[in-house]
Amino acid sequence: MVGRLIELGVDQNETTNDGWTTVHTAAQYGNISVMDRLIELGVDLKEKSNDSWTSLHLAARKGHVVVVNRLHDLGIDLNTQSILGSTALHTAAYFGQVNVLGSLLQIPGPVSYRWLRKNCLRLGL
Repeated sequence: MVGRLIELGVDQNETTNDGWTTVHTAAQYGNISVMDRLIELGVDLKEKSNDSWTSLHLAARKGHVVVVNRLHDLGIDLNTQSILGSTALHTAAYFGQVNVLGSLLQIPGPVSYRWLRKNCLRLGL
């Protein structure tokens, strides 16, 4: 479907008024197959919305572990911050996405991740 839309002239890099791209939307809805097709077509996975959210933030917010892991595997920086300074880890925590938190905390990372992992375990989270 995505390929056909592109053939018809739809611009996969077009943004909404909020700065969302097609890959932001695919990540928000956890649609890994659409996201993979967009990647094949060359979309920029590092693109940020007007509030500096990436597709990683959106996937973390909605609890899409598979998308979060795929974006990490593709080299997306887990420490990218929104305009308010939130990373994907902060976003997952704020929205109660325990599965995403668990996945992100398994990834070796900076001291802040190690500190959070230790304290989450101490608190039984």
